[in-house]
Amino acid sequence: MALGHTFKPIFRVTPEAGAPYTLDVSGYRWLPICQPSYELIVLEKEGVNYNMRTTKRGYRVGVHQEFVFVTPSTEETQLSDLVIGPAADPDTDPVIEITLDNGTVWREAVMTGHVKTTNLQGKNIGVRHVLDWICTRLIPKPPATGSGSW
Repeated sequence: MALGHTFKPIFRVTPEAGAPYTLDVSGYRWLPICQPSYELIVLEKEGVNYNMRTTKRGYRVGVHQEFVFVTPSTEETQLSDLVIGPAADPDTDPVIEITLDNGTVWREAVMTGHVKTTNLQGKNIGVRHVLDWICTRLIPKPPATGSGSW
């Protein structure tokens, strides 16, 4: 029995003014990496007698994605214009949600990192986008490995 799982990322963007739209990137030919991560958030307090107390708040979900486009494509243009552009624009504040399980669980997210690299492998072709997202709400515990949920 195989425990491998393929994530199906979809973005839902709700602009400040306008209708929401979705962008399904699960069918992109060049999505080599899409992986969630879970960081335990702990609140530490020191008492008057210098004893440490910790309170577990939950897990912060992060999503790391890497897109590689070896040739110019409309997929790269869509990703740049519909997701990366609104997420990086300081003048707008859209609500961006991500799902990795084909729309079962949506999580609001904020882009915390974007690196765009051109000239792949020293050649004058290709574009690589590396995106890092942090989900805004904590979850009580990470899902079981291989469960298909995120």
